[in-house]
Amino acid sequence: METDMPDRAAGFRDRMIRARRKVQDELQAFPLAYSTDGRTFAWQTPVTFDITAGGYIRIETRDGAQFLGRVVTKDVVTREGPEIGLQGDESLLGGEDVGQVSHMAFRVVLRYLEGTGNILGRFDGDTLLERRDGDRFEDAVLSPATDADVEKYLRERLTGRATLDIGKVNHGNRSAPALLNAAGFNRHTFLCGQSGSGKTYSLGVMLERILLETSIRVVIVDPNSDYVRLGELRPAHAASSHPQEASMRSRYEAIRSGIRVLRPKVDAASESETLRIRFSNLGRAAQGIVLGLDPLRDRGEYNVFRSLADRMGDRPYGLEEILAAVSSEFSAEHRDLGLRIENLGVAAWDVWAGADQAAVIDHRDDWRAMVLDVGGFTSQQEKSVVAMAVLEAVWRLRGNREPVLIVIDEAHNVCPAEPQDALQATATDHAIRIAAEGRKFGLHLLLASQRPDKLDRNVLSQCDNLVLMRMNSRDDIGHLESIFSFVPPSLLAQSTTFVQGESLIAGKIVPSPLLARFGTRITQEGGSDVPATWASPESGHRQQP
Repeated sequence: METDMPDRAAGFRDRMIRARRKVQDELQAFPLAYSTDGRTFAWQTPVTFDITAGGYIRIETRDGAQFLGRVVTKDVVTREGPEIGLQGDESLLGGEDVGQVSHMAFRVVLRYLEGTGNILGRFDGDTLLERRDGDRFEDAVLSPATDADVEKYLRERLTGRATLDIGKVNHGNRSAPALLNAAGFNRHTFLCGQSGSGKTYSLGVMLERILLETSIRVVIVDPNSDYVRLGELRPAHAASSHPQEASMRSRYEAIRSGIRVLRPKVDAASESETLRIRFSNLGRAAQGIVLGLDPLRDRGEYNVFRSLADRMGDRPYGLEEILAAVSSEFSAEHRDLGLRIENLGVAAWDVWAGADQAAVIDHRDDWRAMVLDVGGFTSQQEKSVVAMAVLEAVWRLRGNREPVLIVIDEAHNVCPAEPQDALQATATDHAIRIAAEGRKFGLHLLLASQRPDKLDRNVLSQCDNLVLMRMNSRDDIGHLESIFSFVPPSLLAQSTTFVQGESLIAGKIVPSPLLARFGTRITQEGGSDVPATWASPESGHRQQP
């Protein structure tokens, strides 16, 4: 008899668990929502209900009205339910009363999901109308929105505007296209993602679509040679997931000839592809910074330099001409200026254009996109000179009111929060000016970086669009939250769970914050990571040299 006691006790526990589950199921929350203003709603569902922060939901009220909503917050709530008691008699235990367990009481724990959301529109048959203030309801039934619902919302909200199809919405079966409002890039944009998040690839997708669907000119400061093949189409793939790829490739062919890639002379295939800055294209203050001259500290040398530069007039000139003019004079200040230029070695930089050589600023009308491959320069100073010169030039030409999208990858090296030298400080000042005032002249920034806290806050705070990819650092997410206060913190926090290519997009480029996964590029990638073949199973068997 004693040997049966463990089995009987186990049987009782099983009955107790089944009873508890039955009570929990009967008391489980039904998927319901209510709204007091027609703009927002609160909801609760069972924990197994298919609902995610940033996802879309259908809401049907008692009178049959149907709404499309987007979930903003999602929390797991645990509360105590009723106390349930079970009596351990012979019938329950399946045998005679052994006197070990006669009664068991337990408190039912109820778990369910609850949160808030925004009402995006009201369905009228197959049409999604704008939401109306005052559409109040309670005890409305929730059901997951379909991909067709999401696509209808995005397309109808972007009707009459050029759209950029950059991939798929992270919702349901992910067949709804992720559409961006092309006109939204008339506000500054910040793309952020840690290493391995797909930031570089995704920026390439956006640049392709911008070139395809708009007429804006694009200047790209490319520090890692990631976009130097933006004019080269990938081989066509029959299994492509993008239904319009053939059309996109055909249209892209027409703009390839307008994509210029300029490289340092050691990498350039021809003179026309060489990335150069003419010294005379820099403003007087920037020229002095290149030479390390302070107007007050170096009064004599600066005055001599300014006089020589003024003597050149409006014609193009380079540092070699400044040196030649210096050598023809015999004052101490002229000698000191010449020694300064020679000791700094700045005249020997590869970045300078000679008298008969083309400079970046000279490429006025023969390009649609210009990729400046600054990664090939050996010194950070030359990279800073290019960035400084380009930002200064687009600002100087602002009176033309020609729209230009200025793309700066690894932007923390161009406009850092803490500049390392006067060149970086000057480039940062130009970026701040364009961020603050450039929009009215058609100058728009698209900045990309892994570290938002390393960028100048005056630049970052002017960005009205955010494309956020995977970020593990809570400090970085907190920094973004303080800058992009219009994005719900609950959605920013999701970036820690993103896989490669997934993103949160918010701002003027989308009707409302959008979770998306970037699609396939149609052009070749430029730079790439070193393959991890050293981690293959066979690598450990290789003999050491």
